[in-house]
Amino acid sequence: QLPVSGKQNYSSYIAIICMTEDRPRQASEFQSKVCRLLVKLQQFDAASDAIKKEMGFHQATENTGQLGRLTVALVLVQLARGDHIAAEKAYREWGSYCEVEEMNTLEQIIQAYDEDDGDLAVKALYSPFITHMDVEYAKLARCIRTPQTSKQKKAGGATTSSSSNVDNVTQGMADASLTNDDDELDLCR
Repeated sequence: QLPVSGKQNYSSYIAIICMTEDRPRQASEFQSKVCRLLVKLQQFDAASDAIKKEMGFHQATENTGQLGRLTVALVLVQLARGDHIAAEKAYREWGSYCEVEEMNTLEQIIQAYDEDDGDLAVKALYSPFITHMDVEYAKLARCIRTPQTSKQKKAGGATTSSSSNVDNVTQGMADASLTNDDDELDLCR
């Protein structure tokens, strides 16, 4: 209940700041908090829209340095939704703002999903760049469903349908939220 009311409070602050005071930098700070709350609440559709709105605030202030990290966050949220095509589109649209490390990580992730390569997906989602992002996004990355790894294929594990992807992420995020040890690498697998 508290995170939901917090999201509503931040959203109203953003509206007041933007409409009456024209301070997009402060609005982007509040929007960032809304984005992280939405990810924590596992409202991935709303989180995707909120991230795009935050990107707009950063563009208004010509603070393009943040847009690369937000592009990574948007790709992660799209993958959590189970839509790797939307993740690729987000990268194509916003990837020009990414720095080299962000670009390499995103290209690995997108390549992994395009080629159905679970090993590469796990490697990219557990990369140091992603694990050093905001805590909510790092937890999200550890819970995103990946294609089958070579180990799973050898064991003969069957893949579940992508429609259950959001349920898997939701369960993984709940497990991650219950754990206080953020350094633990294998929360959801």
